[in-house]
Amino acid sequence: MRVHATNSNGGETLGSWEDFLPAELRRPRPQRATLSFLERNFTLTTWDWSAGRWWTGLTSAFSHKDPNHLLGNIISFREFSTSLIALGISPVRYMGLILGSAVASSTAYLLHARYGQRKSYQRTAVLGLSGVVIGLGAALACAMPYAKVRVLGLSPIPLPIYMLAYALYDAAMLGNVTSTTAHGAHIGGFLFGAAYYFSFLRGNLPLAPLLR
Repeated sequence: MRVHATNSNGGETLGSWEDFLPAELRRPRPQRATLSFLERNFTLTTWDWSAGRWWTGLTSAFSHKDPNHLLGNIISFREFSTSLIALGISPVRYMGLILGSAVASSTAYLLHARYGQRKSYQRTAVLGLSGVVIGLGAALACAMPYAKVRVLGLSPIPLPIYMLAYALYDAAMLGNVTSTTAHGAHIGGFLFGAAYYFSFLRGNLPLAPLLR
């Protein structure tokens, strides 16, 4: 998940500052209204629940900052999803893993952001599928402990080691206020994915024994 700053009074960033620009530099009003709608309903902020926008805990996972952000998440999402489907995961359990990872990562972000705000008073918003991707990866690592992944062209390493190293990196970066990554959300997705495997997937992936 990616982090971006919002204005200090909790209002919407997109469009509000443009009121102070010359008319020729402003976006058309319909475009500004669309951007404002998307930020209100498809990004997650710490004040969404108090404002009654509970759905952003889910919708923010399917919103992305730009094409590169989307592409990076989609590639990993496709790889992990293809492997889980090859193991025989049922459609219901697959959707449960996706939606649960989205909500868990959002909840973890909110908990961490609220703690951080007491120290820095910085309001931020997040969006992106990476919490879900990490949830899928954690579940797959539990299901296929001997599977390997190649990172940056290096020698393949076991998927569980890769996912654990990623989680430890996120944990180490939790206190970094300059990072534009929602590390708390990643940890939430990782923990949910592992817990979901042991609660609902272990023994329910019929093709897993054939592929180990």
